[in-house]
Amino acid sequence: MLYTSYYRNIDFIKTLKDDYILVSISGGITKEIENSIDIWDKSLAPSWSIFKEHKESNSNDKYINYTKRFKSEILTKEDTLKSIEKYIDMSKDSNIVLFCYELPHQFCHRNIVSEFIQNEYNIQVNEIGLDSSYALKRL
Repeated sequence: MLYTSYYRNIDFIKTLKDDYILVSISGGITKEIENSIDIWDKSLAPSWSIFKEHKESNSNDKYINYTKRFKSEILTKEDTLKSIEKYIDMSKDSNIVLFCYELPHQFCHRNIVSEFIQNEYNIQVNEIGLDSSYALKRL
């Protein structure tokens, strides 16, 4: 199975019965996170330019602009598509979790990646995270 989550869930996910392969899809991570994950794949991260423009923007369209740029600049790259296909292939035998920083109810590039996988490859990607009561949700 293929999942998404955020870094605060790493320890929780490691306690689950099944083995999970933890994949960071952020451009930058802390040493603690780097030591906790299995793979750091920067090809699925937003470029510094996309990230900076989004963080500095006060525009009402900042989320729309970020999404458009991420889709056109990141999700069209050959190495990005190869990474996605690699994780899809790995998910046939393992549980793969794609991580970034944002909480599940916040705007985040992992949601764009998840939606892309669902739309382009017809594969369900579930979030391991918070439910509506903000309590950890077990699978």
